[in-house]
Amino acid sequence: MKKITLLSVLMVALLLAGCGGGQGSAQNAGVGRVALLVTDAPSDQFDQINVTVTGIELIGGRGRVNVYADPSGVGKTFDLLALSSNSDLFSFAGGVPSGVYSKIRLEVKNIDLVGHDSMGNITTVHPKLPSGKIDLVPHGRFEVVPDQTMYVQLDFDARKAIHIVQAGNSNQYIFRPVIFVDVLGVNYPGRLVHVSGTVGVIDDQARTFTLCNDDYVLRHAEINGVLSRDGHDAYGDHCVTVQAADTAVFFTTAGAVSGFAGLVIGNPVVAIGRFAHAAQASVDNAVLDARVIELGPRSAFPRLKGHVSAINSSDGTVDITLSWMREYHPDVMPMMLPAPPTLAAGITVHVTLDAQTPIFSYTGTPLVLADLQIGQPVKVEGVLDTMTTPAGLKATILQVNTDALIAELSGALNTLNPLQFQLTLDTTGGSTQCVKYDPSTTGLFTVRINGGLSFQPLAYSELLSGMTLNVYGQMDTVDGCFAARHILVTAP
Repeated sequence: MKKITLLSVLMVALLLAGCGGGQGSAQNAGVGRVALLVTDAPSDQFDQINVTVTGIELIGGRGRVNVYADPSGVGKTFDLLALSSNSDLFSFAGGVPSGVYSKIRLEVKNIDLVGHDSMGNITTVHPKLPSGKIDLVPHGRFEVVPDQTMYVQLDFDARKAIHIVQAGNSNQYIFRPVIFVDVLGVNYPGRLVHVSGTVGVIDDQARTFTLCNDDYVLRHAEINGVLSRDGHDAYGDHCVTVQAADTAVFFTTAGAVSGFAGLVIGNPVVAIGRFAHAAQASVDNAVLDARVIELGPRSAFPRLKGHVSAINSSDGTVDITLSWMREYHPDVMPMMLPAPPTLAAGITVHVTLDAQTPIFSYTGTPLVLADLQIGQPVKVEGVLDTMTTPAGLKATILQVNTDALIAELSGALNTLNPLQFQLTLDTTGGSTQCVKYDPSTTGLFTVRINGGLSFQPLAYSELLSGMTLNVYGQMDTVDGCFAARHILVTAP
């Protein structure tokens, strides 16, 4: 059997905000709203990983709440690899009951893996997802509380690997993603989020504006197949409130630095930042703390992906050698388009950084130009000029992949030493490897494929000799023991 490890990540974050005030207990009072975001991590093995989602449900004591659904069955398709280093707003839903939820279910209609063979020809693989359902169970429960906001992050983290198993010589692939569920907050804010739309209300004194987009909205959540409410959308006409503090940088479609006065009601805008995690009792909309505001449609600010080939600290410019087919994304968000001929793979782009252009890691940590290194993977967004040689780009934001490479071990559990937090693994390579773990931070999960994909936490006391494990982490060169970040147990 052949295994292919895909370095890719999908994150879906659920913004759950109770709006019921004091009408009873948090278990059954009020309704909230849900915002879905998607993100991804890099992969060099495929050019696109296109996923079509037709539904997302929360499951708990109140039954099943449908927070995203397409009645036509078409769903939304997005390229995971087009979303590395950031999140994109996927959908809003209103009428989500406050209360406790224990499971998240994804309905996936189709998956396409697009790559190139050794001759440069485009190849597409259509992996099988058992039953088309993915059930996710977080560590403990998660609760929607009235007048508070909660984010749940679903991380299809390819650094911990997505496995596609080829069955014999049939070229039939089974999609078995590795998915982790985290609750975001002040101490773990998640990645930077892209929100696009048109400007609604502008408040010059508060330096806020609303950013509205009908395409994101499922007007009413469905509870056990029944609409939760009727009539007018109570959540600000599908809008996000954007807080543009003094640290926020505005850019025009010419790549010039602008200011708050550049906002015009009805004009398209892209805001990049993080959602506020504090309670927003007096605010109906989700609140985005913006770091970058692009005054124009999404298509005016393409994203380029590649590696740093030169750093010119004297004039604040960086040369990037491009990766192919990761250059543009359309206004509708789902997928990046192939590069134009002038921007083929291997072409150098000269990137100009304004003194105010922010630099971040893929995880959202602020950086400076001196932190960049030759050869680092980067993603840059801005205004492109292909008429120059080399092509130029005035950057609105630069993001750098500073993550250490995550390695993988596979094999059968030999021994477990819970007192020293270590185990030994009989690897598929024929060796026995020491693995150390921290029970408070190392995630242990079981994955079941039969009857649909199920992914849920497991206690270390449930580990048994002979179990098949996939361990993700890094080798400790000092003691020779593999330091685990996540451990997966494959169940029948």
